[in-house]
Amino acid sequence: MQSTETKAVSVSGLTIVRALGVPFLAAILVGGAGCQGAEPATAATGPIDQKAKNVPAAPTADKGRQFIGPKLVIKAGEEKMLCWVADWTPDKDYMIRKFRGYQGSMGHHVVALQNTNGNYKPGEQFDCTGVAQMINLEPLVLPDPDVHADKPLLQEGYAVKMAKGVRIVFQSHYVNYNTKDIEIQDVARLEYATEANLTEVSYLIINDGLVQIAPTGETTRSMSCKVPADVKLMATLGHMHNLGKSIKIELLRPDDPAVMPKTLFNIAQWKPEFRDTGPIEVFGVGNTALDLKAGDEIKVTCTWNNTTGKAVAFPKEMCTTVSYYFPATKQGQIMCSK
Repeated sequence: MQSTETKAVSVSGLTIVRALGVPFLAAILVGGAGCQGAEPATAATGPIDQKAKNVPAAPTADKGRQFIGPKLVIKAGEEKMLCWVADWTPDKDYMIRKFRGYQGSMGHHVVALQNTNGNYKPGEQFDCTGVAQMINLEPLVLPDPDVHADKPLLQEGYAVKMAKGVRIVFQSHYVNYNTKDIEIQDVARLEYATEANLTEVSYLIINDGLVQIAPTGETTRSMSCKVPADVKLMATLGHMHNLGKSIKIELLRPDDPAVMPKTLFNIAQWKPEFRDTGPIEVFGVGNTALDLKAGDEIKVTCTWNNTTGKAVAFPKEMCTTVSYYFPATKQGQIMCSK
């Protein structure tokens, strides 16, 4: 099948995380302000106010939860990723429809994650700027693409599960490019899906943790993941870092040689800004969802152009895909990683 290039539907917040010691990417779509212009200082001393703005009233307890993050001062010129654990633990299973994060204008993203092993205490906060600090975290929910998208990810009748007893962890990312310190306090909002007969959605993640890029010129690597059951794909995206040149995701059907490879996602010219605000291919639900059969393979091919003169390895560069699939299998998250 002829390759087609993916058109950008803007999403944000691609966050490197690890689960059960296996590196992967929780490509979380940010629901909040991106890196916009800094607000001017209004006082001769003290940090610039970068606390969340335009935050709506919290939903009622039967419709969702809203969480207010800790206050933190970030020094001028500093990049910071703060992880903060919600002060509330689910008392039962909840089905989540939407997530939205609210930040000041210099905020980069708010990400919704979870910990299922009880590693953290409610209200705890910790620096998670490095990959090692995120070894116990998994994705919780992907917010919709930006307000201009015409295909919401989780439509009526579809939701992801937030299980009883999990620790909800939010990651707030700021790059203080100002000459003054800033004070932040983010807000995160989860909204429930309450209708009957919900279809549970989960993740299919492919991550090449053995990425090794030559010191100069181009390097290309591919990796495939076998689909364990008949499911449908709702959306997919690819993730690389600053040295990325191109990325393509294909559907293969090895059990039927007559079926040609189908391109699902194709960025012929990767841009550095796609690392944190990249395109996503939304298939939707119903007749527009992409049918996958047990034994099918999802293949990702990444090409990098290294101009640094030094070899680069994972996690400084990545080749990763994250997809929403349904109905969720018993294992839930489908993970393929080297």
